[in-house]
Amino acid sequence: MSISRPFAMRVLAAAALLTVGLASTARADKKLEWKFKQGEKLNYALRQSVGMLADFNGIELDIKIKLTMDTAWTVKSVSSDGNAELGLKVDRLQMMLNTPFTGEFKYDSADKENKPEGEVWERLGKPAEAMLEGDFSMSVSKQGKVSDVKLPEKLVEALSQGGGGGGQAMMMGGGMFTESSIKQMLEQSVLPLPEENVGEGVTWNKKMENKMGPLGTQKIDVVFNYAGTDEQDGKVLEKIGAKTEVAFEPAEGGDLDIEMELTEQEGSGEILFDAAAGKTVRSNITQKLTMSGDFMGNEFEQETTLNLLLQAGSSDALPADEEEKKAEEPAASDSDSDSQ
Repeated sequence: MSISRPFAMRVLAAAALLTVGLASTARADKKLEWKFKQGEKLNYALRQSVGMLADFNGIELDIKIKLTMDTAWTVKSVSSDGNAELGLKVDRLQMMLNTPFTGEFKYDSADKENKPEGEVWERLGKPAEAMLEGDFSMSVSKQGKVSDVKLPEKLVEALSQGGGGGGQAMMMGGGMFTESSIKQMLEQSVLPLPEENVGEGVTWNKKMENKMGPLGTQKIDVVFNYAGTDEQDGKVLEKIGAKTEVAFEPAEGGDLDIEMELTEQEGSGEILFDAAAGKTVRSNITQKLTMSGDFMGNEFEQETTLNLLLQAGSSDALPADEEEKKAEEPAASDSDSDSQ
């Protein structure tokens, strides 16, 4: 059977187009890596917000906690395979609590003239000051794998004296200061990257644990997916989506009699990564949880929203969070009515 010349040409043309298409796809895939240089200094602002609405035996509780840190990362050394030893310093620390147990409490280490007083500061003062005075360290691979996280000795000592904990201590704000939660927050500030090239449909994940004292262990599974590129300020950034799933494992043989059932959850976020610089530009992840159970003989239902925002630069450039936006709305309305 003979093949006509026109038909053969069409086959060759189609094959050529297919080859070009495959080559284009291959070029679209790219390798993402953290790129560290010895002596390099990086500045990141990190804000962790928790909003909780709870009903304990018909008593409604509204709890808001926010922790903001200005951090300076110094690259101490870089091995031949690109793995880095980082030193971290907290240059500024801001805390906000608004709970039935504390009332409204605010602290800003940059405000030297208004140092807090009272029971809340007695609980949080030592670990807060130890965070500012000491140096943190951790190892980070090219793929963003974090290991050997170390806290300042004074901070570990302050935490061991009861700065953190569960139960009432947690409601008093102590829950934001536990060795496990601080290490987890630092670990979450480094974006994990896949070993393979990224392209459409590529996903990878990261598992973490946060030991919450007598309450048990919080287990987090984050699934990342490559979502293309986004251009900001003349730079092409890699866009990465994130979906989180949380599970709780109760403590065995603990002093607290607690049962919890996670009934609903929704977690998502977006990270912008500068592939050329090998650094995260911005990461914003939110987790919403609904749970119910029994705490020391008291039935409860609870809705919690957690947000973790990381952004290159200082905290002064962070966008307003939901609570700040709500606080600004009445003022804006009043000014509008005045102008009218």
